Amino acid sequence: MAELRPSGAPGPTAPPAPGPTAPPAFASLFPPGLHAIYGECRRLYPDQPNPLQVTAIVKYWLGGPDPLDYVSMYRNVGSPSANIPEHWHYISFGLSDLYGDNRVH
Repeated sequence: MAELRPSGAPGPTAPPAPGPTAPPAFASLFPPGLHAIYGECRRLYPDQPNPLQVTAIVKYWLGGPDPLDYVSMYRNVGSPSANIPEHWHYISFGLSDLYGDNRVH
């Protein structure tokens, strides 16, 4: 399951949450760690379903040099009333068990 990001790089897409609209088999195909992180990102940034994303060409667990599988970048407009300036929120993927099989680097 990959889609092209604005940069043209392939990246994972988040499936719908399991339930009456998603077949149970499909939910089990999507890695649990990725599903959890993307679900939280969709909650925090509902207006950014397709963030900027970079990926390692060869994943670390396949012998590549980069321990992060992906980095997603979300634009946060901040909150002047809470004294939070506009900024980019970087989410890294790969220093935790993304795939549910103990591939932690």
